[in-house]
Amino acid sequence: MHLVFPFPEFRPHQRYMIEMVYKGVSSGRTLLLEVPTGIGKTLGVAYTALMAMPRNKIDRLFMLTARTTGRQLILDSLAKLKPASDSDERITLCVRASGKRESL
Repeated sequence: MHLVFPFPEFRPHQRYMIEMVYKGVSSGRTLLLEVPTGIGKTLGVAYTALMAMPRNKIDRLFMLTARTTGRQLILDSLAKLKPASDSDERITLCVRASGKRESL
């Protein structure tokens, strides 16, 4: 899946975080991030992981949150991501609390 980053520029330090996430996903290693508030963690991690998944034969991404506000932030971030070209590829979301599936 090739996605277009939804903003013209990365936020400060976001590009470095994205590079680290890509390397972590590509190597299959665990990555622990500690980055400042407002850097764009949710969108940066989701975008990068989704971009790295096909190349690394990964078909699922789990993004966990303890609060409804966090869940909504993830959904809003994923809704901003669009395929780079016309494609039948889709992102399917399953929200455990409601059991509801949505396609973007």
